[in-house]
This record gives sequence, C-alpha cells and structure tokens, in this order.
Amino acid sequence: MPQDTSAGVSLSANRRQNLACKLCAAYLQVCFRNEAELLTASDYESMTITPEQALAIIRELPELERTLVLLTAATGLRISEALGLRWGDVDFAHHQIHVRRSWAGGEFGRPKTGGSNAVVPMHGILAEFMQSWKKQSPYSKNNDRVFPSFKLNGKQPRCKG
Repeated sequence: MPQDTSAGVSLSANRRQNLACKLCAAYLQVCFRNEAELLTASDYESMTITPEQALAIIRELPELERTLVLLTAATGLRISEALGLRWGDVDFAHHQIHVRRSWAGGEFGRPKTGGSNAVVPMHGILAEFMQSWKKQSPYSKNNDRVFPSFKLNGKQPRCKG
C-alpha cells in the first residue's frame, strides 16, 4: 500500500481518503455558510461525496481558498482561528502555527478555549501550500493577514466570520 512519508508522517490510502472528505467538508462550511444559515430544518438535505469528488473540488479551488481548506483540515483549527492568523504566526522554520487570536462576528478576539491559544504543528506538505500562498499573496509581511480581504486592502480577513 503506497504511503506518504513526508516529514516522517505516514498516511495510508484510507487516511488520505478520510482527509480528502474532511477537506471538502471544511470548504463547503466556509463557502456556503451564509446560504446554509438561510435554510430551515425542513430545507436541509445531506449529501455524501466520494474522496475522488472531494479531491476534484479541492483542485478547482482558487489558491487562497484551497490553502484555507487544507489548513483547517490538516490542523483542526476552527475557521475563526484560521481567519485570525497573520503571517508572523506561521513559523516555517519549525513547522508550527501560533494561534493567538480569532476572527468571529466581524471582530478579532481570543481563541475559543485556552487550549486553542497554542502552538499547532504544521506538516511539511501544508507548509508548502502555505509558502506558495504567501508568495502569491500581495499581503505577505509578518503583520499581514494570511487570508486577507482584497476588497478591504488586506485590513480584515477574507470572510466576515
């Protein structure tokens, strides 16, 4: 069975498939949150997708959204914690992410729990996606937001939170 052994972490094909499904779920949560809030309980219908469908969706995402989906799926960060990140919180040399703030309700605040205000390990593959996004982003200084709103000139995160 082929395995990914990047940075000393072994991922079986089954684990990669599970990760793909989680990635897709995270993307759908971020992108369709507002529409989902408009649905009533009777309007909701669940949908199951295959790992192949999840990967196809992920491949079609723009770089910013793909990186956001991968980050939340690979680290377990809440979307509010991911949106609160600045580039200075991402330690590429030590493969760590420092969770120092969250973005929710249109405001910055503290992470939801004390355990959330922590250092999160960053897998080498995720680090490559993060570095690629940082190179493409017009906002790549330490104090800039990792997932900036281009409409607001990087002054706030991409989503309202």
